[in-house]
Amino acid sequence: MGDHSAPSNCSPRRPAARRHRRRHPGRRPGHRGQRGAPAEPGAYPFLARIAVGDDRSCTGSLVEAQWLLTAADCFADAGRPATAGPPPRPTTAVIGRDAASTGQTLPVAELRPYAGRDLVLARLALRTSGITPVLIDATAPAAGDLLRAAGYGRTGTEWVPDRPHTATFTVRAVTPTTLDIAGTDPDRTSTCKGDAGGPALRESGAGVQLVAVHSLSWQHGCLGVTQDQTGSIEARADDLAEWVRLATRPPATAFTTSYVSQGGGIGTFDLLDARDQVVAFDYTGSGRQDHLLLYRPGAGIAYVVKRSGNAYVRVFSSADGIGGFDLRNAADRVVPFDYNGTGKLDHLVAYRPGYGTAYIVKKGAGNTFTRVSASSTGLGTFDLRNAADQVVAFDYAGTGRRDHLLLYRPGAGIAYVVRRSGTTMVNVFASHAGIGGFDLSDARDRAVPYDYDGSGRADHLVFYRPGAGSVAIVERSGSAFARVFGSGTGIGGYSLADNRDQLVAYDYEQTGRPDHLIAYRPGVGAAYLLKRSGTTFTRVSTSMAGLGGFDLKVARDRIVPFDDEGAGSPLQLLVYRPGNGIAYVMGRFRPPAD
Repeated sequence: MGDHSAPSNCSPRRPAARRHRRRHPGRRPGHRGQRGAPAEPGAYPFLARIAVGDDRSCTGSLVEAQWLLTAADCFADAGRPATAGPPPRPTTAVIGRDAASTGQTLPVAELRPYAGRDLVLARLALRTSGITPVLIDATAPAAGDLLRAAGYGRTGTEWVPDRPHTATFTVRAVTPTTLDIAGTDPDRTSTCKGDAGGPALRESGAGVQLVAVHSLSWQHGCLGVTQDQTGSIEARADDLAEWVRLATRPPATAFTTSYVSQGGGIGTFDLLDARDQVVAFDYTGSGRQDHLLLYRPGAGIAYVVKRSGNAYVRVFSSADGIGGFDLRNAADRVVPFDYNGTGKLDHLVAYRPGYGTAYIVKKGAGNTFTRVSASSTGLGTFDLRNAADQVVAFDYAGTGRRDHLLLYRPGAGIAYVVRRSGTTMVNVFASHAGIGGFDLSDARDRAVPYDYDGSGRADHLVFYRPGAGSVAIVERSGSAFARVFGSGTGIGGYSLADNRDQLVAYDYEQTGRPDHLIAYRPGVGAAYLLKRSGTTFTRVSTSMAGLGGFDLKVARDRIVPFDDEGAGSPLQLLVYRPGNGIAYVMGRFRPPAD
């Protein structure tokens, strides 16, 4: 799909066919269509429209929940062929879009080309859900076979159709690596710009299976093309089912480190003070929690760091707090918040429990922070006058946005939920008798936002009492909260019987859903990974030796999920030890292609 010509690997007896990925001249529409009929809604949900940079697009097929098979030439850059690793330009894919569905939009994180053919596997940053991948047909094609070609390229009448098109083709010739196909219609249609990487499918009583991928085309019959030569060249995939299986294996269950610092902190923040705290947030407003705020309450120090290659670099630093909040009290805490209701955790709530002080700040011009609001009387009507007060952002309204704040006072039973209204914060819920049946009567009580039902929304709250084993998961029910899970003996086999126990929600399956829980006991090394199973919880993994080589043997150790790879979900874990400068970044290891 591009509008340039390129030498082909077809027979020298005729002129070279054209690569047919699509380029978009200026703002000219692009990235769809193939001559033929519009696909019936739901008929080919595995089809993907791939946008490479701002001016190129192709088609692909979902062959595993996190992998697309498409044409390698779609990712050629400045004359260089596609190479293994991240795509050369920002790339996104829309999977399953048709007249009945908007599909799922995900960035492409990694390429794995197949040497010697115009084929590449493209790993999506997150796993798709609810879309059945297409299978590879291992039956070798033969001349005379009928195949159905599908793609988002242009048609004979439309530059940019809004749904995929398909047409029937016959196989004219077969080589060990390619097929020569031509349309069965009277005009002998070819595939068009925008179709490259799309599938050639065999349809039978057994269903639809992928045989080959669109590579080259004469583009005969395509809008804007005057070409008498007919036919298209496909890259065969029928003999590569094992390669696809091995290359798309899911990540291992264990955690593997990608960064280790044994005393030097991270991004020049030394982590040598026991007061040091870390939160992940969306510094640039990209919709990704891919930056870390590291701060030292009581000292006024705040850094923002991000990943750069195999290291971490500082993008902001201050010795006078952040956005006017001075961070001069050891009790000061900062939490990320979706202040504008955009679905981005790009604001920070900095507060001082016991004093009523609360600021909301955001990134300002350049490398600065600016204050959005400031209060000395708490938030809403929650006064923040008790040293035990806690604040956490969550999705109260079930919109997919963490644009409400839970403020609670463990030991006193007080819980409020507030939201922004203009330039102030207003109450939407208030209780002095706990929440959802959890009484909040113990000073140890803590709350964690959680995606209990796998909806992709952190619209439930996990309340737990370390040292006592009590845990309750609650959800909003009208103007109140209702309990959906409760236990007095821990959760998923983890006892919660130690005062040091911690819970954190985590997207273990890389689906964009924080629907697993990590239960850990710093100072002991225990770490359990838990998931919901019906009305209870089960263990995914158990360790008494920490995670990913980090031993969790000090009571100060903490775990923070964050989006180290910019995938759109916090898939990695920062595990750190304030006071010792130790920091590990880890995630689920993905095996290399064989």
